Amino acid sequence: MKQIKTTGMQIKVPKGNAFPYKTPPMCPKSHVLLGCFGKRGASKSTSTVNLINQMGYDRCFVISPTFASNYGLMKMLPIKNESDVYGDVDDVSCLDDIIEKVNKIKDDMLKYEKDMKTYRTFLKVLNDPSRNVPDAMLMSFYSNGHFAPPVWEYGVDASGKAKPPMCCLLVDDAQGSKIMTSRKTMNMVLKHRHLGSFPGEERPSLGLSMFFLCQTYRSVSGGCPKWLRANQTASILFSNKDEKEVEFMASELAGEVDKDEFLKAYNFATEEPYGFLFVDLHKKDCHPSGLRKNFNTFLIPGEYKK
Repeated sequence: MKQIKTTGMQIKVPKGNAFPYKTPPMCPKSHVLLGCFGKRGASKSTSTVNLINQMGYDRCFVISPTFASNYGLMKMLPIKNESDVYGDVDDVSCLDDIIEKVNKIKDDMLKYEKDMKTYRTFLKVLNDPSRNVPDAMLMSFYSNGHFAPPVWEYGVDASGKAKPPMCCLLVDDAQGSKIMTSRKTMNMVLKHRHLGSFPGEERPSLGLSMFFLCQTYRSVSGGCPKWLRANQTASILFSNKDEKEVEFMASELAGEVDKDEFLKAYNFATEEPYGFLFVDLHKKDCHPSGLRKNFNTFLIPGEYKK
Protein backbone atom coordinates (compact mmCIF):
# COMPACT_ATOMS: atom_id res chain seq x y z
CA MET A 1 0.00 0.00 0.00
CA LYS A 2 1.34 3.43 -0.92
CA GLN A 3 2.09 5.66 2.05
CA ILE A 4 2.59 9.41 2.28
CA LYS A 5 3.93 10.47 5.66
CA THR A 6 3.41 13.91 7.12
CA THR A 7 4.89 15.74 10.11
CA GLY A 8 3.42 17.37 13.17
CA MET A 9 0.84 14.70 13.92
CA GLN A 10 2.85 12.41 16.15
CA ILE A 11 1.04 10.85 19.10
CA LYS A 12 2.53 11.73 22.47
CA VAL A 13 2.03 9.08 25.13
CA PRO A 14 1.74 10.48 28.68
CA LYS A 15 3.94 9.11 31.43
CA GLY A 16 2.42 6.51 33.69
CA ASN A 17 1.44 2.88 33.71
CA ALA A 18 -1.96 1.20 33.46
CA PHE A 19 -0.58 -1.49 35.80
CA PRO A 20 1.42 0.50 38.38
CA TYR A 21 1.70 -2.13 41.11
CA LYS A 22 4.52 -4.64 41.33
CA THR A 23 3.25 -8.20 41.71
CA PRO A 24 5.13 -11.50 42.22
CA PRO A 25 6.91 -12.59 39.01
CA MET A 26 4.50 -15.32 37.93
CA CYS A 27 1.34 -13.41 38.89
CA PRO A 28 -0.57 -11.23 36.42
CA LYS A 29 -0.21 -7.47 36.39
CA SER A 30 -2.33 -5.33 38.67
CA HIS A 31 -4.82 -3.82 38.59
CA VAL A 32 -6.85 -6.83 37.43
CA LEU A 33 -10.38 -7.06 36.08
CA LEU A 34 -11.02 -10.79 36.10
CA GLY A 35 -14.00 -12.98 35.33
CA CYS A 36 -14.07 -16.55 36.64
CA PHE A 37 -16.57 -18.84 34.89
CA GLY A 38 -17.66 -22.33 35.84
CA LYS A 39 -20.62 -24.42 36.92
CA ARG A 40 -21.58 -24.93 40.54
CA GLY A 41 -18.86 -26.79 42.43
CA ALA A 42 -16.23 -26.17 39.75
CA SER A 43 -13.90 -24.54 42.32
CA LYS A 44 -14.33 -20.92 41.24
CA SER A 45 -14.02 -19.50 44.75
CA THR A 46 -11.01 -21.64 45.62
CA SER A 47 -9.04 -20.70 42.50
CA THR A 48 -9.83 -16.98 42.74
CA VAL A 49 -9.16 -16.66 46.46
CA ASN A 50 -5.81 -18.40 45.97
CA LEU A 51 -4.92 -15.99 43.15
CA ILE A 52 -5.83 -12.97 45.28
CA ASN A 53 -3.71 -14.41 48.09
CA GLN A 54 -0.73 -14.94 45.74
CA MET A 55 -1.03 -11.44 44.26
CA GLY A 56 -0.31 -9.80 47.61
CA TYR A 57 -3.27 -7.44 47.99
CA ASP A 58 -3.30 -5.30 51.11
CA ARG A 59 -7.05 -4.97 51.49
CA CYS A 60 -9.96 -6.94 50.07
CA PHE A 61 -13.66 -6.08 49.91
CA VAL A 62 -16.19 -8.88 49.38
CA ILE A 63 -19.75 -8.84 48.05
CA SER A 64 -21.24 -12.29 48.60
CA PRO A 65 -24.31 -13.79 50.28
CA THR A 66 -22.35 -16.98 51.03
CA PHE A 67 -19.31 -15.44 52.74
CA ALA A 68 -20.14 -16.94 56.15
CA SER A 69 -20.62 -20.46 54.82
CA ASN A 70 -17.31 -20.19 52.93
CA TYR A 71 -15.43 -18.66 55.85
CA GLY A 72 -12.80 -21.40 55.95
CA LEU A 73 -11.71 -20.29 52.48
CA MET A 74 -12.51 -16.58 52.73
CA LYS A 75 -10.34 -16.09 55.82
CA MET A 76 -7.36 -16.33 53.45
CA LEU A 77 -8.33 -12.91 52.07
CA PRO A 78 -6.81 -9.68 53.48
CA ILE A 79 -10.09 -8.38 54.93
CA LYS A 80 -9.40 -5.54 57.38
CA ASN A 81 -12.72 -5.63 59.25
CA GLU A 82 -16.25 -6.99 59.08
CA SER A 83 -17.60 -3.85 57.45
CA ASP A 84 -15.62 -4.70 54.29
CA VAL A 85 -17.94 -7.69 53.68
CA TYR A 86 -21.36 -7.09 52.10
CA GLY A 87 -23.96 -9.85 52.05
CA ASP A 88 -26.85 -8.26 50.13
CA VAL A 89 -26.13 -8.59 46.40
CA ASP A 90 -29.24 -6.55 45.57
CA ASP A 91 -28.05 -3.50 47.53
CA VAL A 92 -25.91 -1.60 45.03
CA SER A 93 -25.27 1.17 47.56
CA CYS A 94 -22.43 -1.00 48.88
CA LEU A 95 -20.46 0.06 45.79
CA ASP A 96 -20.64 3.69 46.95
CA ASP A 97 -19.40 2.59 50.37
CA ILE A 98 -16.44 0.75 48.83
CA ILE A 99 -15.52 3.75 46.65
CA GLU A 100 -15.74 5.99 49.72
CA LYS A 101 -13.37 3.66 51.61
CA VAL A 102 -10.85 3.71 48.74
CA ASN A 103 -11.00 7.51 48.71
CA LYS A 104 -10.50 7.56 52.49
CA ILE A 105 -7.36 5.44 52.09
CA LYS A 106 -6.11 8.05 49.62
CA ASP A 107 -6.96 10.90 52.03
CA ASP A 108 -5.25 9.09 54.92
CA MET A 109 -2.18 8.58 52.74
CA LEU A 110 -2.02 12.31 51.95
CA LYS A 111 -2.47 13.14 55.64
CA TYR A 112 0.37 10.78 56.58
CA GLU A 113 2.67 12.44 54.05
CA LYS A 114 1.76 15.88 55.42
CA ASP A 115 2.23 14.75 59.03
CA MET A 116 5.57 13.15 58.17
CA LYS A 117 6.76 16.42 56.64
CA THR A 118 5.73 18.22 59.82
CA TYR A 119 7.50 15.58 61.93
CA ARG A 120 10.77 16.12 60.09
CA THR A 121 10.45 19.85 60.74
CA PHE A 122 9.69 19.08 64.38
CA LEU A 123 12.92 17.07 64.74
CA LYS A 124 14.95 19.93 63.30
CA VAL A 125 13.36 22.42 65.72
CA LEU A 126 13.74 20.00 68.64
CA ASN A 127 17.47 19.60 67.99
CA ASP A 128 18.07 23.33 67.59
CA PRO A 129 18.69 24.88 71.05
CA SER A 130 18.12 28.35 69.67
CA ARG A 131 14.48 27.63 68.79
CA ASN A 132 11.38 26.98 70.87
CA VAL A 133 9.18 24.09 69.91
CA PRO A 134 5.53 25.17 69.48
CA ASP A 135 3.22 23.53 72.03
CA ALA A 136 0.88 22.28 69.29
CA MET A 137 3.77 20.52 67.59
CA LEU A 138 4.88 18.93 70.86
CA MET A 139 1.41 17.59 71.55
CA SER A 140 1.03 16.25 68.01
CA PHE A 141 3.89 13.78 68.35
CA TYR A 142 4.07 13.10 72.10
CA SER A 143 2.82 9.63 72.96
CA ASN A 144 3.48 7.25 75.87
CA GLY A 145 6.45 9.16 77.19
CA HIS A 146 8.27 9.79 73.91
CA PHE A 147 7.96 11.55 70.58
CA ALA A 148 6.70 9.11 67.96
CA PRO A 149 6.60 9.63 64.21
CA PRO A 150 3.37 9.16 62.23
CA VAL A 151 2.61 5.56 61.23
CA TRP A 152 1.33 4.37 57.86
CA GLU A 153 -0.44 1.03 58.30
CA TYR A 154 0.52 -0.22 54.82
CA GLY A 155 4.24 0.34 55.27
CA VAL A 156 6.86 2.49 53.57
CA ASP A 157 9.35 1.87 50.77
CA ALA A 158 13.15 1.99 50.95
CA SER A 159 13.13 5.78 50.66
CA GLY A 160 10.60 6.18 53.47
CA LYS A 161 7.65 7.06 51.22
CA ALA A 162 4.23 5.66 52.03
CA LYS A 163 3.39 2.58 49.99
CA PRO A 164 0.06 2.85 48.20
CA PRO A 165 -2.00 -0.20 49.26
CA MET A 166 -3.17 -2.59 46.56
CA CYS A 167 -6.92 -3.13 47.00
CA CYS A 168 -9.37 -5.53 45.39
CA LEU A 169 -13.05 -6.47 45.32
CA LEU A 170 -14.38 -10.04 45.09
CA VAL A 171 -17.97 -10.53 43.88
CA ASP A 172 -19.19 -14.10 44.43
CA ASP A 173 -22.57 -15.82 44.05
CA ALA A 174 -24.19 -12.69 42.64
CA GLN A 175 -25.53 -14.01 39.33
CA GLY A 176 -28.95 -12.58 38.51
CA SER A 177 -28.63 -9.91 41.23
CA LYS A 178 -28.73 -6.14 40.91
CA ILE A 179 -24.96 -6.05 41.47
CA MET A 180 -24.55 -7.83 38.12
CA THR A 181 -27.15 -5.76 36.22
CA SER A 182 -26.77 -2.26 37.68
CA ARG A 183 -25.35 0.66 35.71
CA LYS A 184 -23.56 1.60 38.93
CA THR A 185 -21.54 -1.61 38.68
CA MET A 186 -20.84 -0.92 35.03
CA ASN A 187 -19.53 2.57 35.85
CA MET A 188 -17.35 1.16 38.63
CA VAL A 189 -15.91 -1.47 36.28
CA LEU A 190 -15.11 1.15 33.67
CA LYS A 191 -13.39 3.39 36.25
CA HIS A 192 -11.86 0.77 38.54
CA ARG A 193 -8.25 1.81 37.77
CA HIS A 194 -9.03 5.46 38.47
CA LEU A 195 -10.64 5.20 41.89
CA GLY A 196 -8.79 7.03 44.65
CA SER A 197 -7.16 9.53 42.31
CA PHE A 198 -4.75 12.31 43.34
CA PRO A 199 -6.01 15.50 41.62
CA GLY A 200 -3.26 17.70 40.26
CA GLU A 201 -0.57 15.05 40.74
CA GLU A 202 1.13 12.74 38.25
CA ARG A 203 1.14 9.75 40.58
CA PRO A 204 -1.25 6.91 39.62
CA SER A 205 -4.61 6.48 41.33
CA LEU A 206 -4.92 3.84 44.03
CA GLY A 207 -7.39 1.90 41.88
CA LEU A 208 -9.28 -1.27 42.70
CA SER A 209 -8.84 -4.73 41.17
CA MET A 210 -12.14 -6.54 40.61
CA PHE A 211 -12.86 -10.27 40.54
CA PHE A 212 -16.28 -11.55 39.39
CA LEU A 213 -17.31 -15.19 39.81
CA CYS A 214 -20.11 -16.35 37.49
CA GLN A 215 -21.66 -19.68 36.52
CA THR A 216 -22.18 -18.64 32.89
CA TYR A 217 -20.03 -16.61 30.52
CA ARG A 218 -22.97 -14.81 28.94
CA SER A 219 -26.60 -14.60 29.96
CA VAL A 220 -29.66 -12.44 29.41
CA SER A 221 -30.58 -12.84 33.09
CA GLY A 222 -27.65 -11.41 35.00
CA GLY A 223 -24.70 -13.59 34.01
CA CYS A 224 -21.58 -11.77 32.87
CA PRO A 225 -22.64 -8.65 30.94
CA LYS A 226 -20.90 -7.46 27.80
CA TRP A 227 -19.42 -4.37 29.46
CA LEU A 228 -17.61 -6.60 31.97
CA ARG A 229 -16.39 -9.17 29.45
CA ALA A 230 -15.13 -6.47 27.09
CA ASN A 231 -12.93 -4.91 29.78
CA GLN A 232 -11.43 -8.06 31.28
CA THR A 233 -7.69 -8.24 31.70
CA ALA A 234 -7.83 -11.94 32.62
CA SER A 235 -10.23 -14.89 32.76
CA ILE A 236 -10.48 -18.23 34.53
CA LEU A 237 -12.42 -20.75 32.43
CA PHE A 238 -13.59 -24.07 33.84
CA SER A 239 -15.05 -26.97 31.87
CA ASN A 240 -18.31 -26.13 30.09
CA LYS A 241 -20.52 -28.64 28.27
CA ASP A 242 -22.30 -25.92 26.27
CA GLU A 243 -20.37 -26.03 22.99
CA LYS A 244 -21.90 -22.77 21.75
CA GLU A 245 -20.80 -20.94 24.87
CA VAL A 246 -17.28 -22.39 24.60
CA GLU A 247 -17.12 -21.21 20.98
CA PHE A 248 -18.30 -17.79 22.09
CA MET A 249 -15.64 -17.61 24.81
CA ALA A 250 -12.99 -18.52 22.26
CA SER A 251 -14.16 -15.83 19.84
CA GLU A 252 -13.87 -13.15 22.55
CA LEU A 253 -10.73 -14.27 24.38
CA ALA A 254 -8.45 -15.79 21.72
CA GLY A 255 -6.02 -12.89 21.61
CA GLU A 256 -2.48 -14.06 20.88
CA VAL A 257 -3.54 -17.32 19.16
CA ASP A 258 -6.21 -18.24 16.63
CA LYS A 259 -9.53 -19.65 17.72
CA ASP A 260 -8.67 -23.29 16.99
CA GLU A 261 -5.47 -23.13 19.04
CA PHE A 262 -7.37 -21.47 21.86
CA LEU A 263 -9.94 -24.28 21.88
CA LYS A 264 -7.17 -26.89 21.94
CA ALA A 265 -5.63 -25.14 24.94
CA TYR A 266 -9.02 -24.91 26.65
CA ASN A 267 -9.78 -28.61 26.16
CA PHE A 268 -6.31 -29.59 27.35
CA ALA A 269 -6.47 -27.38 30.45
CA THR A 270 -9.95 -28.52 31.51
CA GLU A 271 -9.67 -32.25 30.83
CA GLU A 272 -8.91 -33.05 34.47
CA PRO A 273 -11.33 -32.44 37.38
CA TYR A 274 -11.13 -28.87 38.69
CA GLY A 275 -8.69 -27.93 35.93
CA PHE A 276 -9.12 -24.54 34.26
CA LEU A 277 -7.67 -22.38 31.53
CA PHE A 278 -6.21 -19.13 32.81
CA VAL A 279 -6.22 -16.44 30.12
CA ASP A 280 -3.98 -13.41 30.74
CA LEU A 281 -4.81 -10.76 28.16
CA HIS A 282 -2.05 -8.42 29.37
CA LYS A 283 0.75 -10.84 30.20
CA LYS A 284 4.11 -9.73 31.53
CA ASP A 285 7.09 -9.75 29.16
CA CYS A 286 8.69 -12.51 31.22
CA HIS A 287 5.73 -14.84 30.67
CA PRO A 288 6.13 -17.19 27.68
CA SER A 289 2.39 -17.27 27.00
CA GLY A 290 -0.89 -15.67 28.00
CA LEU A 291 -2.47 -19.11 28.37
CA ARG A 292 -1.98 -21.42 31.34
CA LYS A 293 -3.32 -24.70 32.62
CA ASN A 294 -4.33 -23.64 36.12
CA PHE A 295 -1.90 -20.97 37.34
CA ASN A 296 1.34 -22.93 37.29
CA THR A 297 1.65 -24.33 33.74
CA PHE A 298 2.16 -22.05 30.74
CA LEU A 299 0.70 -23.43 27.51
CA ILE A 300 2.73 -22.77 24.38
CA PRO A 301 0.52 -22.87 21.25
CA GLY A 302 0.92 -26.16 19.41
CA GLU A 303 3.02 -27.71 22.22
CA TYR A 304 0.60 -28.20 25.11
CA LYS A 305 1.43 -31.80 25.88
CA LYS A 306 5.15 -31.03 25.98
